Formats: sequence, structure tokens, C-alpha cells
Amino acid sequence: MNGLHKNRVDQQATEVRHVTRFLELAGFHANVIPGDRPDFVLVMEGRRIGLEHRELIEEELASNEPNFAWLEKELSAELARRGLDPHFHLSMSANAAAPFFRKRRQVARLVGQVADFAEALAASVTVDAPLQVSAPELAGKGIVELDFLRFERRRAFDAGPLACVSRGSWGPVDAAVIEAVRGKEQLLRAYAGDASLEEIWLLLVTGDAWQQATDSELTEQTRVETAFDRVYLMDLRTADVQRVDDHPAR
Repeated sequence: MNGLHKNRVDQQATEVRHVTRFLELAGFHANVIPGDRPDFVLVMEGRRIGLEHRELIEEELASNEPNFAWLEKELSAELARRGLDPHFHLSMSANAAAPFFRKRRQVARLVGQVADFAEALAASVTVDAPLQVSAPELAGKGIVELDFLRFERRRAFDAGPLACVSRGSWGPVDAAVIEAVRGKEQLLRAYAGDASLEEIWLLLVTGDAWQQATDSELTEQTRVETAFDRVYLMDLRTADVQRVDDHPAR
């Protein structure tokens, strides 16, 4: 399990969607029985296989998301308060995992800095002449938290002024995979007495939200020593399923 602040009904629907997609991508045909411990039972060719589900959520990204959402909303409002016109559009990029974005008061200070900069440059930005400011230029103005700022005016856009923030983040390679496997292994003892289950598998899911930054292209060589019979990583960005346990011959 482990969802992105979903209620139980939404979380169950997400889990079913993930398992259905996993079976499709892996080429398995199974009857799926939702449960609790384990999360699912797969009935495949008369065999019953327990399946645990876990989404790989980077906690630092999830923790920062409320402040990123607030930054977009508050900066758009601040640009309007300063009288920038409805065609004005501001976009920027920042490291979504940066500790700076943990604290609202720091983000509030950034709103003021960016709004000052936008207000000072707005007159030089036209539909035909957008303006992009690089990280070194921003650092010279005391704004070190952003990768770039771009100002533009759009003829067909009149719902602004609007600020949009791109959340950038490097994938954590296999750290989240290993942590998730170790956390879920604590449940295996509870399944040991269930003779109806021939195997216990673990399905790890990434790429279903931007807070899920583990990238299957970086885990192609990952093999985790584990007591699970199989561990699969499904990347919904790339529609890729790969085995990441240390005994693929099973």
C-alpha cells in the first residue's frame, strides 16, 4: 500500500488499477482477489500467489508539494496585486526535493523576490520577445533556489497573470526499492502459516505521480536479496516491468 494521502476507497481503487496493469504488462493471466494480508491473492493456473503492493513515494517530494502548490497560487495572486496584465505568464523550475521548500516562510520570501523581478522586467516582455533568466543571473539577484525564470506574454492567454512551477528531481536509483523491500519483508512472517499460498510476491510501483521519482532505466541492474519469492518494479512512465529480486530463476 502506501498512497499519496488518499482515502481508503481511493487507495483500494489505485491498487486494483496497478495490479491490473501489472498483469497486463507482465503477460500474466490471473483471477485477482483483493484482501488485506496479503493485499491481493492471484489465482494463476490453480496456484494461489500472495501479492503485496507498495508505491515508491519519495517523502521529501511529497513533503514539499503543498508549498510548491502554494507558491504557484500565491505568486500568481501577487503578480495580479502588482497590476501585471492578464496576458503575462511566468514559468520557473526548481529542485522539488530541496530542503528550502520545506518551510512556508522561506517560500513566501521567494514569492516577493520573484514578483519584484517580474515587475521590474515586465515592460520589456512582449508577445514576440519572451525573456528567460538563467540560474547564474538569478543568483546574482539573490535568488539561488531556481534553475531558471521565463517571462512571456501570450495573445491567446488572458486568464493571468499566471505563475507555473516545474518540479525537477533526480531519481534516487534503487534506494527507495531497497527500503520498500525491507519494510514489506516484516510482513512475511505473518504469511508463513498460510498453506494455501504457494508464493509471496511484491509489486513496487513508480511513475504514477511526480513524487514517485524512481526510474526503471536506473534500476536495470538492481537485484535485492530478499525472502520474497519475486519482487517486481513497474514503472508507469515507461510501461516497463522488471524483476529486481536476487533469484529470478524461481
